Amino acid sequence: MTNAKHIKGLPKIPKDLLKEIYAGIVENQDHPSKTSYKGIYDWLPANDKIQEWCNDNISKDVYWGIQVISDNLPAHKDIGTICKFNYVIAGDHCATNFYDDDNKLIETVVLEHEQWYILNTSVAHEVTGVNNVRISVTGRITP
Repeated sequence: MTNAKHIKGLPKIPKDLLKEIYAGIVENQDHPSKTSYKGIYDWLPANDKIQEWCNDNISKDVYWGIQVISDNLPAHKDIGTICKFNYVIAGDHCATNFYDDDNKLIETVVLEHEQWYILNTSVAHEVTGVNNVRISVTGRITP
């Protein structure tokens, strides 16, 4: 079983909305979210335009946000989230590594830019190879 499923056939986020994502990051850079982790990770709420587009084109049952990873993110399990939609817009050659309960590497995936994936975040996973920043639109799927 794969922990990162490429979802083919979903539309790409329009270029004009990608500008909204970057603007939202700049707007929130001095206000870390409650999910901020040691200056490495931040999850910011997507603005109304991004929420509306994702609701209309991907799923209305998901709360959409912007994930900003500025350095390698250590292995962890997401709390309160079973899996996530993920759409990477920046960050080359970053790998998402998945581990079993014995901390043994079971899968490594490099997410393609501007492609939709569903990631199993209930298993331990980390992001490596972050040289500058990895930015993605993400939607949390909760139990």
